[in-house]
Amino acid sequence: MKKIILVFLFSLVFGLDTTMTLTGQGTVKYRPNMAIIQLGIEESYSDAAAGQKEINKKMNDFIKSAMGYLPKEQMETNALQVNRKFDYRDGRAVFTGYDIKQSLRIYCTHLELVGTLIDLSMKCGLNSLNGVSFSHTQPEAFQKNALDLALKDATQKAKLIAQTLGLSQVELIDLQITPAQTPFIVEAQPRLMSIQSADNATTALPGDLTATQMITAKFSFKGKPIK
Repeated sequence: MKKIILVFLFSLVFGLDTTMTLTGQGTVKYRPNMAIIQLGIEESYSDAAAGQKEINKKMNDFIKSAMGYLPKEQMETNALQVNRKFDYRDGRAVFTGYDIKQSLRIYCTHLELVGTLIDLSMKCGLNSLNGVSFSHTQPEAFQKNALDLALKDATQKAKLIAQTLGLSQVELIDLQITPAQTPFIVEAQPRLMSIQSADNATTALPGDLTATQMITAKFSFKGKPIK
């Protein structure tokens, strides 16, 4: 690093144009506007067909009830598993039935309904809450703001160097953008929820989401030699 600075100063002393590469970082915090709820049922049955029938009924009952709060298009079944269950006795595997699991993913754009939907699922017989994450439907806008801040950060550093050395001109000649830490997808950087109980009801308290952007910028410095 010292060698680079010495070369930089040497160039300026003799009135030569020179360049320097600087980094910039921008960070934007924003509130989520969508929750992704993972609900499900996990039960053991001696008969697989009867078990699937009962689980399907509970899941359908919940979906019908939940449609009073959000469209069916915002709910999707994302897993169904039927596994044979064994009990090992005296070195032998004894078949004891089936473990059946079915899960549902819900995209809820009204955060105040998260607790209501969780409570409703339990009333309908669902017994598994596999997680709730929070996201935003348009994270691209916040990532762009973070990119703007990163560019301003690098530019301010370049201007400070130019001002300190008494140079009259600084110009951006190359820019490399580091892949964003917050992907441009709906489920960007999910944040686990906090659940609190109040009056026997579940409430969800989402935290802020963060969009961070890093850049590497090359600047050209021109001006009179240092006196």
